[in-house]
Amino acid sequence: MRSVPARGDHPVTYLTDVEGQWPRLQSFLTGNPHAALVDGALVGRPHATLVFGGDAIDRGPHGRRIVRLLLDAKVRQPDQLVLLAGNRDINKLRLATELTGEPLRRAP
Repeated sequence: MRSVPARGDHPVTYLTDVEGQWPRLQSFLTGNPHAALVDGALVGRPHATLVFGGDAIDRGPHGRRIVRLLLDAKVRQPDQLVLLAGNRDINKLRLATELTGEPLRRAP
């Protein structure tokens, strides 16, 4: 494994656990020098990376809106946005199977 030195000219900003709460996302982005909401879209500043650490959905009413925002940003700026799955996101992956009434093949 190779170590990569930190670069002062390439900042990284990290957001996680918004859990469907739009005000939490807005609060993080207000005044953030590396990422912003511009005309309803998430925009990373040039030469900066936004890492989203997961848990976009679950508790608040804006989960779908937040997921759409993140996916749109990933399509527009694929090299500037890193999307990670959080434990709440991973737990939702089995939801489609559970809703069909089919038993799980094995316990998660």
